[in-house]
Formats: sequence, C-alpha cells, structure tokens
Amino acid sequence: MILESKRLINVILICLFSSVINTVMADAIQPIALTNVVEMEVLAKDKNGNDVIKRVPAGKVVPGDEVIYTTTFKYSGEEPATDIVISNPIPQFTIFKVGSAAGKNTVIEYSVDNGESFHGTANLKVKDDQGKERAIEAEDYTNIRWTYRGQLEKGDEGTVEYRVVLK
Repeated sequence: MILESKRLINVILICLFSSVINTVMADAIQPIALTNVVEMEVLAKDKNGNDVIKRVPAGKVVPGDEVIYTTTFKYSGEEPATDIVISNPIPQFTIFKVGSAAGKNTVIEYSVDNGESFHGTANLKVKDDQGKERAIEAEDYTNIRWTYRGQLEKGDEGTVEYRVVLK
C-alpha cells in the first residue's frame, strides 16, 4: 500500500510538472522566448535570523501543497510586437487558487471549458448536474489567459503567474 501511494505521488508529480504547456500568440511570427518555473514557498531564516518566506523549486509535493507556476517571456524581435497572448492550462490533479493569477500590464481571463472560451470572472458560469447555471468554484477553472496590453520592444520581458493546490 505504501509503495502504491509513493508511485501515485510520483505519477502526480510527473503530470503536475509536465502538464503546463504555454501558448503564445503574437501579431506575426515573433521571437518570444518563454521560461517556465514551478516553485513552492517555504519558511526560511534571513541572515539576521528573521523568518522570511522564500520561493524554492518545487520538489516533492503532496496533496494540499500550494505550487506557483511562473512564466517569464522575453522579446528579441527587431520590430515591436503587439497582441501577445499567453495561455496556460490548470494542471491535472490541481485546483486553481482563485485570485492568484497575476501579470503586470496584462488582462487576465479564465476558461471553464478547456480553453474553448475565456472571460473575466464575473462572466463565468457552469451548469450543475440538473442543467442550472451556478457560480463557478475553484475546481471549475481549466485555463488562464493573459493578454499583454501595449507592445513589446526588443529586450522587453515580463512574468505571469498563478497558484494551484495539489489535490
């Protein structure tokens, strides 16, 4: 039984780390480099012995752990790029931490239908088992999309992030 549990956790970890697939769309084929980082926050001590929260690479995670997905984007094209969109699925075996998506100078939208459509949280609805619309819950989120406002010049970079909790 313990071996089975360890095997399941390893499978979950593999799925958790490999399931984030970024999609970037721009106005033309533009050289935008993406880097993904998966981290956790831990309590540590600073050089004065004070408690600080520090981000570290997510290693072994167990159900209930909170994980932070950060995507860094860097533009290396010669002409300004516009209409940049970054889209990430919520990884399997996790629940989105509502309110955690962030990205400077972006419009953030969400999907509850595996990326078929995106809306702000006020416009998201799902149907319950009886076919009645209800307010969404954390488990209903399937994807997050960030649309960068403005344009990127050569060398510009930024980050977008969100948090999930392992089921």
